[in-house]
Amino acid sequence: MSDSIAKRRPTRLVGFAAFIALSAPVVSALSLLLGCARGSGVPTGFAAEDPSSAPSDDDASALSPAATAVADATDGGSYGPAGTDSCAASSDDAASDGGAADADDSGFVATPSVGDLVITEIMFDPSGPVPQAQWFEIYNLAPVPELLSGLTIVDGWGDAQVIASGVPVIVPPSTYVVLARDLATATSSGIPGGAIVYEYGAGLPFDQGITLAPDDTGDLSLWSGGVELVDVPYGPWGMAFYGQSIELGILQYLDADQPDNWCVAQLPWAPGSDDGTPGLASDCL
Repeated sequence: MSDSIAKRRPTRLVGFAAFIALSAPVVSALSLLLGCARGSGVPTGFAAEDPSSAPSDDDASALSPAATAVADATDGGSYGPAGTDSCAASSDDAASDGGAADADDSGFVATPSVGDLVITEIMFDPSGPVPQAQWFEIYNLAPVPELLSGLTIVDGWGDAQVIASGVPVIVPPSTYVVLARDLATATSSGIPGGAIVYEYGAGLPFDQGITLAPDDTGDLSLWSGGVELVDVPYGPWGMAFYGQSIELGILQYLDADQPDNWCVAQLPWAPGSDDGTPGLASDCL
């Protein structure tokens, strides 16, 4: 088992106050994302990082501890607004790229509610470098595309990061998508690039940002404002096996946070890879 990263675990406090850390530039960026999603273009790839979109350390100093965690998470770890050419690709181009991020034919994208999304797989103890080789998977249970942009990822340490990018981060209905700590590490390990919709550790040193702890502090949740959409408190389950992800065995929201409904992946997703099914259905179904 990989050694857990030594960090002090603060009291986990995530609520409405935490999300006041979304400064005007980030809110503006989200408006651009929605405009892109509802337009005639389709998002293409990742946008270049724009540090000006993140709150400054001075701005964060007046916030509560949880709000400061959200502000810190956006420093250098997310993407700022992209140019208009980020929405220029045609739907045919998007299909040929195999990317998962897309709106429906009408351009409609929903804001997730409780029960729409489930976390279906977590790789917290990879054989590769930690945390760079960590990743997790989300499945959209809703019948419409759901917008991940603007949601907040929170780990068991209380670290938080708002999903903010230059193009909309969207999960189509009945689709698995992967959020990777490091894009280059994920793709080099054989994870299909088309399944990866977000890189949550971009530009961050290994001891900062979201960390999927392999010990009893392990926890992963998604929040929309002050509402917890989904939580997987996997730490106390005793399911940490080196080089194997854990997978949700039932595609439903009810009891998706219970250990009896999770299993340990048994097969590699690519030749020589760790065991798991990133971007695909669980192999314990």
